Amino acid sequence: LEACPYTVVYEDFVREPEGAVRGILGFLELEPPPGWSLPHLGMERLADETSRRWAERYLREQPVRF
Repeated sequence: LEACPYTVVYEDFVREPEGAVRGILGFLELEPPPGWSLPHLGMERLADETSRRWAERYLREQPVRF
């Protein structure tokens, strides 16, 4: 059997993390326990010099695609 990956779009996860996790569980054919909900993740946007350097490094190091 060939494995088929499940795609999680970052922006969708940030906007609705519980929905994203439920989508993953559904893909794996798993049911969350009754009454389950995702705890608050407490994410914070990082948009500073560090994230700019990470983005530049990623673009520099990724393989060239034709």
